[in-house]
Amino acid sequence: MNSDSETILHVCDICQKSFKRRYYLNRHIDAVHENQKVFRCSYCNFQTSRKDALDRHVNQIHITSRVHKCKKCGETFKQIGNLYRHTNTVHTTEKRFQCKDCFSSFSRKDNLERHIKKFHTSTISEEY
Repeated sequence: MNSDSETILHVCDICQKSFKRRYYLNRHIDAVHENQKVFRCSYCNFQTSRKDALDRHVNQIHITSRVHKCKKCGETFKQIGNLYRHTNTVHTTEKRFQCKDCFSSFSRKDNLERHIKKFHTSTISEEY
């Protein structure tokens, strides 16, 4: 078995991206450079070059039911991560992200970033 330093890389001639396996290189070329989208969703117009991407799309968008239920309000979600985000945003009083310009507080970092862009674009600093 080769160590990581001895791993043979397969490099794309077009963009120089490297892959550990030739299969991944070929899949990359088909998807990115030849734009082959041979897998089509039977429910909508979604197309992709990878079967695993089609399977994930169908499961997340068309088939998976909303199985993750919020214990506080009953709202349901397809993905557990969305339930966690909902719980931490809607049902928490903790606001860990504070604006250094006006001291507004937010429960999520992306909401703080959106606030800064909207209200403090001329004062953005490296502190955030």
